[in-house]
Amino acid sequence: MNKKISILLIPLILVMAYGGVHSQTHISIWGFSLSKNDIKQLIVSIENEEGSSQYLITNQKEVSRIGKLLSKSEQYSEVNSFSLDEQPEKYTQILIQMHDNTTYGGDLWVMGMNYVQNSNGYYWKVDYEKLSALLNEAIPAGEKVQ
Repeated sequence: MNKKISILLIPLILVMAYGGVHSQTHISIWGFSLSKNDIKQLIVSIENEEGSSQYLITNQKEVSRIGKLLSKSEQYSEVNSFSLDEQPEKYTQILIQMHDNTTYGGDLWVMGMNYVQNSNGYYWKVDYEKLSALLNEAIPAGEKVQ
């Protein structure tokens, strides 16, 4: 009887251990499971009175904080179900770049009272106020690239 129980418990324990390790080392953003260690930087596009510009945010603490907020984004609708033409006043695009230069993310849009981001074929509802606050803290230390 004990042998049967151990045969059943060993795979269960292995699956649980893998799940625990995976949840500590990966983050789910826009339907992608991204390794936290592989995230290199954020690329943020800004529109203001002076025109448009892009910044690289490479500080890993800031990247992690923003990534954690983006991981809380909720899938809102498929991209082809709406046409949007109004972007937020300041931040217009956020991209996550990995160490292998794979890039995830997309443009930010205003949809009624909601702010959404298009990525992976869907619009994702974003807490734009919190995102703006985090970006306002991170941008001054970021590198302007355009």
